[in-house]
Amino acid sequence: MKKLNKLQINSGKIMKNEELITLRGGYGTWSCTVQCEGYSESNFSLSSNCGGWDSWCVEGECESYFGMAFGGCDCSCSRPAWV
Repeated sequence: MKKLNKLQINSGKIMKNEELITLRGGYGTWSCTVQCEGYSESNFSLSSNCGGWDSWCVEGECESYFGMAFGGCDCSCSRPAWV
């Protein structure tokens, strides 16, 4: 456990990147494909905070989210047929 003045960080409780990727909470589910520098994933479900049917907003959230970890990302998202 690391100690920063009065703040203590328990490294056993820090979420791993894979765990963060699976959380993706929000409003409405989209089917997305992402291509980043050193990472790609196809047809995963992404919950978005955009609401409505704005794919450009969802793709922006996707690129921002994955871009923090991998950089240079491009996402393509659409509503699944079952929604």
